[in-house]
Amino acid sequence: RGFVLLDHGEQGVGNFLSLTGGKLTTYRLMAEKCADRICDLLNVDASCSTHQEPLPRSEDGALLEHRTAQRIATGTDRADDPLLCECEMVSRSDLNRVAETSARQHRRPDLAALRLRSRMGKGPCQGTFCSIRVPKYLLGIGDKSNQAEWVAGFLRERWKGVRPVLWGAQLAQAELTRSMHCGFFSLETPGNRGGK
Repeated sequence: RGFVLLDHGEQGVGNFLSLTGGKLTTYRLMAEKCADRICDLLNVDASCSTHQEPLPRSEDGALLEHRTAQRIATGTDRADDPLLCECEMVSRSDLNRVAETSARQHRRPDLAALRLRSRMGKGPCQGTFCSIRVPKYLLGIGDKSNQAEWVAGFLRERWKGVRPVLWGAQLAQAELTRSMHCGFFSLETPGNRGGK
């Protein structure tokens, strides 16, 4: 995926850059290009070394590493650590780790944060089942937030990605998802609109 580095000096706004586009796989290169431009503006003569230095490991970010969640899942006892998202092999302990990290950062671990940090809801069913299991689990550990509102927002994000390509079997899956969430969370009622 491409990216663009914009120098707003051309619009009369000095010392202001925008970096847009890209994806996780291009972030390092994007940062290099931006830093190179800043060095040019500041007359700093230095070469970039980020492509030679590995990033430090982060226990909090371990689930973002390729297939880490699957490795963790296969090494634990399912009876003690049940899966809440089967598509992405995200277990209860995985979500506990994300919730603990969010708490240290003074953030509430809502479904959006859990999705971004654990890949929950990004698998083949697009959150059909885990978006029911996870709010139930959060309620069980004492979270009194508006779970229906969380689910509606979560599904809106999932819907944006799949709506343009729904056809055939995927359309039937989307209808199953809609039926389940309207049935369990009453998302079709005026107070909870915003889901599928």
